[in-house]
Amino acid sequence: MRKTIVIVTHDIDEAIKLADRVAILNVGGVLEQYDTPDALLSAPATEFVASFLGRERGLRRLALRTVRDVEPSAGPAVAPAASPTEAIGTMDRFGTRWVAVVEGDRLLGWVGREQVAGLTSPSIAALATTPFVSRVSPDTPLREALDVIVNARSRMAVVVDGETYLGVITIDEVAGGLES
Repeated sequence: MRKTIVIVTHDIDEAIKLADRVAILNVGGVLEQYDTPDALLSAPATEFVASFLGRERGLRRLALRTVRDVEPSAGPAVAPAASPTEAIGTMDRFGTRWVAVVEGDRLLGWVGREQVAGLTSPSIAALATTPFVSRVSPDTPLREALDVIVNARSRMAVVVDGETYLGVITIDEVAGGLES
């Protein structure tokens, strides 16, 4: 709209959600900091600003960033042609009891250790896959992704764009998304 709109509020969450730039004023109208919401939360200029923003600055920043801002890892994934030994080796390497089955770049689902261990065929292609529940997309806010991760038994979320497998993220990747 190319319009400047000024909103006066004491609700920092509202200011962070609505504003492109935020001015933090001290008693007497003294300007303490004028910056983007992300810059305010990542680097408060003064103790007053830090105190005003509160102790949950990192969590507030998670709402401003998306999964697109982090680098997912390849995660425990194998092709359908993988042997049971390869699938179990991948699970062991990642410390999981499951492995994602990815054909090309398309996520088919996951199979568990018990399924794979009992398999007599030369590949895991014979197994039925289970859809992932702990899924996020590149546009998912990091705060929402963190919720998915802490509620997942594996403490990971699978990152997909439609059915395209992009990898997995953990709490470490979410935290890393706040470093920039």
